Amino acid sequence: SSLRYNRHAGIEMSGVNDGFAPPVTHCNVSNNAHFGFIITGFVSPEIHYNAIYFNGFAGAGYGVYLDAYQGSDSLRAERNFWGREYNDETVPALIYDAHDAPASLSAYVGFIPCLSGMPAEVPNP
Repeated sequence: SSLRYNRHAGIEMSGVNDGFAPPVTHCNVSNNAHFGFIITGFVSPEIHYNAIYFNGFAGAGYGVYLDAYQGSDSLRAERNFWGREYNDETVPALIYDAHDAPASLSAYVGFIPCLSGMPAEVPNP
């Protein structure tokens, strides 16, 4: 799927059952106005082999944003492409999790390893 150029976020996910883990794979989640993903409540998606780049104004937004997240202690977002200028050391700037808000969030987004290019089968304009 191509989830691009949305007014707010490419994908918004929320759930009330702990352990609900829908997979999100082979999507282009880029150029959205604020966020690539907003994840709330108890949902724990597995996010793999996606292109998550240039979200937010001038690319300064978050690729993954945990908002009032209450799910598991970690979300799995490995093997995604975050943009050509990003690697294992620089991707944390594109993720809002417990590193950014330790008083209100306890979950972290695991993103290593990152892909250095677009994953196969991702729509690429």
